[in-house]
Amino acid sequence: MADAQRTGVAIREPLAWHDLVQVVQTAEQTGYEALFVPEGLGREAFATLAGLAPATERILLGPGVAAVTARPARTAAMAAATVQELSGGRFILGIGAGFERKIEAIRAYVNEVRQTQLSFDAGPTPAVWLAALGDRMIALAGEIADGVLLNWCTPERVQQARATLTEAAERAGRDSKSVTLATYIRACIEPDETVALQAIQPQAQQYASIPHYRPARGADPRDRPGRRPRGGEAAAPGLPRRRRRPPGRLSGPRARARQLHDRHDPGPGPTSRPGGLTGAVAPARRPGRISTVGTVQIGGRNPT
Repeated sequence: MADAQRTGVAIREPLAWHDLVQVVQTAEQTGYEALFVPEGLGREAFATLAGLAPATERILLGPGVAAVTARPARTAAMAAATVQELSGGRFILGIGAGFERKIEAIRAYVNEVRQTQLSFDAGPTPAVWLAALGDRMIALAGEIADGVLLNWCTPERVQQARATLTEAAERAGRDSKSVTLATYIRACIEPDETVALQAIQPQAQQYASIPHYRPARGADPRDRPGRRPRGGEAAAPGLPRRRRRPPGRLSGPRARARQLHDRHDPGPGPTSRPGGLTGAVAPARRPGRISTVGTVQIGGRNPT
């Protein structure tokens, strides 16, 4: 039995609806196994996925992610069940903290979503994935969730997250392999390296300035942009110096895909059910037009 990589795609660009449907259908035909729709100031995620459900057949659908502060738990439960029914059981409920900082509030939200009694049968209960930056949320996912979704992580941070997830799941009496670990990796397919780096720079700068993302990068939360390390401290990882050559910059698509897999593989993942998908890729904007979405596999393997 050979190991097969499982890959998903995340689309955050404000594409016209016709173009969005075409991109998603092409992703499904090409072999992507899931679509994640980040929620910001664009289309509402659940409505978007409900519209895409009848236009697709196999690809898994999920918000990446829906914040607990954006809607009550019962509303989220109804929305999730609606997309689950429309998609024939292909929905993943991605949940994020938003502005909520209390871990127990997230736990209570997930419990209420799962316990909400609906007046119709939507099929199997959707898998719940938690977006996580710090160890406490990763541990919570190990205790109660079906998956955890990381963002802007160094390879070392992904390995640390896997260890934290495994420990928390086992402490809760669960099989750690039943909890999917996935992470977003930005990629831009562009022969001009300068253009490719410029495409991702605005997002990288934006997220690097957010304090909550420092643990995700593996950085010390005490560090601030421009702060010099104190005596005995190492420079915070995750933010390379301005002129440092980016790691993993290889020529040729096969070499780049192999190197990205080796650096971000978090270890074996689940081997069945919709929650078993472990990859997600976000598109980067190229100056003047939308870039081609790069695909990178970064999660556990499923036997084929």
